[in-house]
Amino acid sequence: MLNRIEAKELQDKLIILYKFISHQKHLKGFFDYAPPIKSEAVRRLLKSPGSEEIIKEAILELERIINFRVEKSEDLFHHILNKEDVEFIAKRYGMRDSWDLNKLDIEKLIRRI
Repeated sequence: MLNRIEAKELQDKLIILYKFISHQKHLKGFFDYAPPIKSEAVRRLLKSPGSEEIIKEAILELERIINFRVEKSEDLFHHILNKEDVEFIAKRYGMRDSWDLNKLDIEKLIRRI
């Protein structure tokens, strides 16, 4: 079982990943644009139709570890996603920006969820 600090770190990293995946899928859908992605794990997540939902559920479950009084809802999810700028979160983990996914060890994140 994760403690609150570990849960927050994992949640932060999943927020970065969720926003990246969501953004890329929207670019692909609207403009049929797919930038080159180095990470095989990220390419698999982009191809998977349910990847956003799985990451979303993991983010919400981690919030229940961080704050056990909270109830899951769509509003809660949007609050979690928007309470901190994703670029600020990325800097906290040594990333140049939120596209610097190599620093996150995506395979390890996927195994944890």
